Amino acid sequence: MDARLSDEQQALRDTIARLASDLGPRSPADLPAKDPGAAAWIQLAEMGLLGMRLPESAGGMPVSGVEIVLAAEALGNHVVPLPFIGSAVCASSLLAAAGASPDLLASLADGSCRLAPALDPTLTRLAFLGEGGVAWEARGVDACLVIDRATKRLVAVRPKVTPMHGVDLTRELRAVDAGAEAVDIGNLGGPLPPEALDRTLALTLAALSADLVGVMQAALDAAVAHVRDRVQFGVPVGTFQAVQHMAAEAHVSTEAARGLAWYAGWAVDELDAHEALLAARTAKAYCSEHGRAVVETSMQMHGGVAFTWEYMVHILVRRALLDRQTLGDEHAQLEAIAEQRTAPRP
Repeated sequence: MDARLSDEQQALRDTIARLASDLGPRSPADLPAKDPGAAAWIQLAEMGLLGMRLPESAGGMPVSGVEIVLAAEALGNHVVPLPFIGSAVCASSLLAAAGASPDLLASLADGSCRLAPALDPTLTRLAFLGEGGVAWEARGVDACLVIDRATKRLVAVRPKVTPMHGVDLTRELRAVDAGAEAVDIGNLGGPLPPEALDRTLALTLAALSADLVGVMQAALDAAVAHVRDRVQFGVPVGTFQAVQHMAAEAHVSTEAARGLAWYAGWAVDELDAHEALLAARTAKAYCSEHGRAVVETSMQMHGGVAFTWEYMVHILVRRALLDRQTLGDEHAQLEAIAEQRTAPRP
């Protein structure tokens, strides 16, 4: 395979990066967001980012998993506080796979409807109907999606209105009660085919990995800029060999994570569901482990100021920590890979 981006993919990446720069918070004082972010959400819709996994018949602009991870990386790099992965990637893919009505899919594509996936209380898997959970990336959502364990159908339920106190100030989480009220948002389609569910999980894991890559790059860039300008003992801190080694190791980790995330995005559409999920779990495991290491390295390179409210470094750390936990950290992914590798294939 040719691992280079096409001209069209590079142009898309640059365009989304410019938009993300405009939509991301300028300082920690802008977080957490105080409103649903309707205007910014419509900007994503007008660029076609909300319909990237929806059919053209429903107003979508379907693209491959590679474009999804490029978008997620750019939005993560600027810690944009909008539910792109939750609504435009995970929820939209689930509904498209289930054969939801064109009207519902169109409302997702044009931004008039936002949905969040409900995860179990540990955030490691999709939640089932009748159990408590967490609506993940719930800013401005109309409902969240759970899976009926018996029928394998999607059900829309209403999460609590008050956000939870999460570590990540760029993402909104809401509790979902076991007996949460069902919400009529339209025809959600039929049972989810197992293969489609695996591909959706693979795509979501790839997007989370890409978000982590974006955060890692932002943390590294901020650290390098700081040590280049910070003077100690009459010279820039960045001239110290120990600091250079820390930056070099973080750079290597970030580039390796990027390659794995891009490959996972490619695998979603090019490999069978089993191999695509393995690629996504591998990317998520590596990005979870090394993402935490890179943002912690950035904290160290900034020194004591990194812990102060005025700096964005701790915002990056918070986002990386939630990314790491969502749908399983590196330990959960490695266990799942071992199980998947040793399980008999049908």
